[in-house]
Amino acid sequence: MIEVSTSDALHERRKLLRKSPDSFGFDYVKYCPREGSDSQNRSKLLRVVFLGHIPQWLKDNPDKSLLLTRVGSSKPIKLGVPEPLPRLAANEVVITFEGDLSINCTYQMTVKAPLRTGIPDIQQQAAVAKPIETPTPTITPTIDPFFCTTTFRLEHHEPAQADCNDTSSKAGDCDSRACRPDSSNTPVDINYLAKDYATFRQVILDRLSVTLPDWQERCPADIGIMLVEILAYAADHLSYYQDAVATEAYLGTARLRTSLRRHARLVDYRVSEGCNARAWVHLDVGSSKVEINPQDLFFVTLPRSNRNQAEQRLLARLLNDALARNPGCQVFEPVVSKSFQFYHSHNSITVHDWSGATRCLECGATSAYLVNRCPENAKDQVQQKTSIATPDKLRDQPCPDDWLQLRVGDVLVLEELVSPWTGSRADADPTHRHPVRITRVEYGHVDRLAAGSLPLVKVDWSREDALPFPLWITKPPQAQWPDDADQALAKQAAKADTTEFQSPGLVHCLGNMLLVDHGRKIRDQVNLELSWQVPAGVGMQHYPQPRVVGELAVPNLTFACPLPPSRASAAAQLKSNAKQAVPQVVLHQKQLAPASLLDLYSIHELQDATRLAKRLFKQALAQVNLEEADGDAPEQPTCSLTASEVHFWRGAIRVLVLLQKCEEFSTSRESMLNVSKLRNAVRLALKNLWMAVPDLLDSDSDDARFVVEMSDERMAHLRFGQRGFGREPELLKNPNASEMVSLYRVGNGSIGNVAAESIQWFGSYREAPPDIVSVRNPLSARGGTDPESAKEVRLFAPQAIRSEMRRAIIPADYDQIVMREFGNDLQAVRTTFRWTGHEMAVMVALDPLGNCLQPNLTERITWSLNRVKRIGHSVRVVLARRVVPALKLRVVLPAHALRSQVEQSLNELFSSRILKDGKLGHFHPDRSTFGDGIHISELVSAACQHLGKRVLSVEVLTLHRPDLGASQELEDGLLRLRPQEIVRFDNNPRLPRFGKLEIEMVGGH
Repeated sequence: MIEVSTSDALHERRKLLRKSPDSFGFDYVKYCPREGSDSQNRSKLLRVVFLGHIPQWLKDNPDKSLLLTRVGSSKPIKLGVPEPLPRLAANEVVITFEGDLSINCTYQMTVKAPLRTGIPDIQQQAAVAKPIETPTPTITPTIDPFFCTTTFRLEHHEPAQADCNDTSSKAGDCDSRACRPDSSNTPVDINYLAKDYATFRQVILDRLSVTLPDWQERCPADIGIMLVEILAYAADHLSYYQDAVATEAYLGTARLRTSLRRHARLVDYRVSEGCNARAWVHLDVGSSKVEINPQDLFFVTLPRSNRNQAEQRLLARLLNDALARNPGCQVFEPVVSKSFQFYHSHNSITVHDWSGATRCLECGATSAYLVNRCPENAKDQVQQKTSIATPDKLRDQPCPDDWLQLRVGDVLVLEELVSPWTGSRADADPTHRHPVRITRVEYGHVDRLAAGSLPLVKVDWSREDALPFPLWITKPPQAQWPDDADQALAKQAAKADTTEFQSPGLVHCLGNMLLVDHGRKIRDQVNLELSWQVPAGVGMQHYPQPRVVGELAVPNLTFACPLPPSRASAAAQLKSNAKQAVPQVVLHQKQLAPASLLDLYSIHELQDATRLAKRLFKQALAQVNLEEADGDAPEQPTCSLTASEVHFWRGAIRVLVLLQKCEEFSTSRESMLNVSKLRNAVRLALKNLWMAVPDLLDSDSDDARFVVEMSDERMAHLRFGQRGFGREPELLKNPNASEMVSLYRVGNGSIGNVAAESIQWFGSYREAPPDIVSVRNPLSARGGTDPESAKEVRLFAPQAIRSEMRRAIIPADYDQIVMREFGNDLQAVRTTFRWTGHEMAVMVALDPLGNCLQPNLTERITWSLNRVKRIGHSVRVVLARRVVPALKLRVVLPAHALRSQVEQSLNELFSSRILKDGKLGHFHPDRSTFGDGIHISELVSAACQHLGKRVLSVEVLTLHRPDLGASQELEDGLLRLRPQEIVRFDNNPRLPRFGKLEIEMVGGH
């Protein structure tokens, strides 16, 4: 029905039109369906109501006088007259139409008959010869221009049925057969705000009150009320699911962690699930040589006990009881499974002080001399060997187990035992403990001035492990100890049998170090199932394909960062990045994958393809050699492989031998080809071992991969591949059977950052623990990070795609990417573009930390930039150009100053070395970078501040480039450098080509 405005002016015009005898217009249109016996006889009526008196020609032929069209279309709708004709009022006509009128479409009705004035034809009457009597003219109503058309539309609830049955209308206005409504389809007002159980129950009861008015039962025990409540309960669940789906569809409103993770992954943001902590544990062994398999050990942070240390051991069967009694305790396990040989001589190693000549290991030290303690009966043998053997030869000669057995790659912890300022063991600084990884070992050093020709071992470590603080080996000259402190330290040294070697030491080295991380391994069964079941007899075309899913039984799955290279520094071993942490879980199907892999290797090694390939190569090569040899082979080889696996490894040995030669990173074509072959070989060897990955987008249809999704309750849900993205596991027919065996670890977050000396207990998963006296962690565990919260995901995920650089376009992009990935080895990077005539060369200059560049760092940076460079760019990574200036100073000294001392102080100050107080020299490489010129004012200020009252004035006489000669440097007060140049001024008399300071002394003596 058309809705007309209710303004007063419109009402007045409608009243006037109803009373007008010579005008009429449209009022409204009613829609009244009339049903017949079959669908062909059904027709629909349109009752057109007019304002005023309608003309007779419109009453007689309404189907020919009215025009019905759809708004926007010029094609008219065919009209007709119903049979029998219903009873109508004087101002109404009824018509029928063919077809169906569309809901929510607008229609327009107009009068198409020509308008008539109703005035008789005077000329026709005059033409009649015989005059006749003129009748009174009849007035024919004309259409009003304002109400000459009407528009209407049919709503979905079709209110015309109720209008036709309106009791307020006069009796007989509507045909009962044409407009009688169906009582069963009577519309009822529905409360669309019903969203919970109570409102749904009320809506259903209201509907039943209309359809079943005689049913008035409201007792909860009634079967009808029970059905109503069941339907309300189901509707409540469906309503919640509808709201939950709409809520989880957006990152800003999602509440489930799984939804947040998937939304963030769409914008290439990786949600952090936390990271476990790592620590160095010292093992004090009882025998001279102990073989230890790290896979059998675990360490626990149980409270201190007054019992004997030998009793502080646990077996695997007692671990759960101990954790149940102490819920706050944490379990640590070794990160690798390779067997180690620990020695009693490495429990505590003395640092040599050269009879007091070296009292302190300075800040930044990268080497030390250790006392090679040996028994009395072996001292003569030591003297003979050290007298005739060079360090290289002595290193290769076998030594007894009582001697030091240090090798490259071992980790030592330098620890302060006694405070150098008070002489008390209780005052020792617990922060003066530092781990270092040995990069070079030199045997054969002897201090012949000590009693008995003391044998020594020199160890070097990398610059990353340089001492961050000074360590006093002996008593400082400024310290004043009480007498009882000297006596107590002398007694302690006498018990250690070191009095004949050197004076009482304040520092010692701890060997037998083992890297552990937070987490306890669990081996369990995993039941797989479909994400949902397809109803029986229903085709898959209307349902999405179900996915195979699983769930781990124990919550709080461990997430750990991949292991660094085996030769990485001790500091790099403890570094972690929560964004790169991967779940510590491995699966294998029963009777398909060798279960021995889970027993022989740790999860870290199984997830590291390169490390695992090297170990598999060594074991397979040993077995192949044993089978090809004619001698007697052992019954139990080191690695039990089947015949097919032996044949596979026999073909892969050649590739793996080449990889052994390319142990360090290389960008050569041969090396990259070998790496590709290595990955394929390891993938084929571990075909039935399932690994966790961040997503399945890069997985092939035959890759055994799955995704771990953590819930808000820290339960790990496993999602497997589908439709070619990862292999889909086959489910067994028995739903209660376990299809896979899982090896995973639990324990994660910042709770693993335990303090130093917290790990006091150890245990073994086997019944026979190794000969270990005690364990301790001299350093606190670090790296543990809690999972990223939902607020942080919503805050950082939308901006990650803009903030993280993925493609280098301008020079600043290259600088940012290099410093982001290699910032630990570089001080600065400067990139410039240079057109070579056929391409744009990207010149990347490196300023390394210190004086030397890490091995293969240039190749690694080149390979990394080739992945993100712009098309048409050619990357060239070079070292920064070194500028060696010519520098001469004039120094005016007072009469009391010594020239030799001032000259020595200035040579130390203006050098690239580290000063005695731990400060950097003025020309140390880490104090300047690209484009930092040499300011004359800084030279004068540094010299005056360093000499103090020993100098009257300092003047720079010469400062210029040696190849270009003097220019305007002295007038400008600055030696300018180009963008890719840095200063190098070593001031070393042995290497004068790298800079030599000239000093002109005036005054002094």
